[in-house]
Amino acid sequence: MSTLQLLRRGGLLALLTALLLTAAPAANATPGTDATDWLVSQLEPTPSSDPAYCDSYSPAGIVGQSIDCMLAFKAAGAAYNDERDATYAYVIANMDDFVGDDPCSTTSDPLSAAAVAKLALGVLARGVDQPTNVCGRNLITDLQCLQAGSGRFSDKNQTDFSNVFGQSLAIVALKACQANCSSPPAGLATTITNGAAYLRGQQCAGGPMALNGAFRSPLGLTANQCNNTSPFPSSGPANPNAVDVDSTGLAIGALYAEASFASQLSGFAAGVWLGSVAQTSSSPSRLWWRNYCDFGDPDSLYPSVNSTALAIMGYVEAGITFTAAQSWLADAVASGSNRGLPACGATGNGDVLSTAQGIMGLYGVSYAQLAGI
Repeated sequence: MSTLQLLRRGGLLALLTALLLTAAPAANATPGTDATDWLVSQLEPTPSSDPAYCDSYSPAGIVGQSIDCMLAFKAAGAAYNDERDATYAYVIANMDDFVGDDPCSTTSDPLSAAAVAKLALGVLARGVDQPTNVCGRNLITDLQCLQAGSGRFSDKNQTDFSNVFGQSLAIVALKACQANCSSPPAGLATTITNGAAYLRGQQCAGGPMALNGAFRSPLGLTANQCNNTSPFPSSGPANPNAVDVDSTGLAIGALYAEASFASQLSGFAAGVWLGSVAQTSSSPSRLWWRNYCDFGDPDSLYPSVNSTALAIMGYVEAGITFTAAQSWLADAVASGSNRGLPACGATGNGDVLSTAQGIMGLYGVSYAQLAGI
């Protein structure tokens, strides 16, 4: 019997479910279809009309956002296979814009750990190529090369902006490769173990009790220095110790994917914190999360589609029910512009990234599930 089964049979997850006051999950096919159809409408064709991509602010941003769209199309099911394949084809054709021309071992150009991890996850989710050989590039050994002795997956040849997102995506991608790659590289198990241990060490602990279990976005911080104020206040310097719903939801998925007993306990504590900051209404029953998502008002919390979707993905891995949160996302679809989900708030114009992540929440799937674990 696995340690996850022991946790569930021991009642920890049942207790957490009760604390979060959510109901059993149910499908929301119509809102999911509406949101996915809107996302399809946002695809940009290449000059040859095929493949298609999701536009963004830069060549690297286009590839990254197209990975998000590809994952959303996969989550939405077989009806969107053509769009899934088209966005994946664009990503592979333009991957050098995202992860550079050369592998980690030889490159002298900037290389982002989060970009390598996200591309590896996308390759695993598509299931056509092996992340150990994508156009001759071994993304798994790239991640191993980018891992410091501490276990942190760090950027190379640039200011190190590596964060909990990249750390978590790397753990999920490596674990999925361990399960599904035909020839996993040597030392992969140690890479995963060390990466998860470093992630656990970034969890808030020993500071304000109400924040214990949360994660922040940056890495390399002290566990007892967490706070719950804006990460980018309108006055004063940036606040790297701000706890973050998005990072916490993603970290939960990585910790349960790694699946050691220590990681499951850490994921459980993170889920308790997520439950403590969830917003609820009883009539109708709704559950959602907020974030500092309005750049024009950086000191205020607003309802957030991205935060709610990432929290749902964490709940999926932890075995926590999330129907009330899906219902909140469905309401946001109904009030969105042509069914696109807004970047900040419960209503407003559709945003590509928010819609792509919201679709995964609407269909109740995690990154780990999409990657095959």
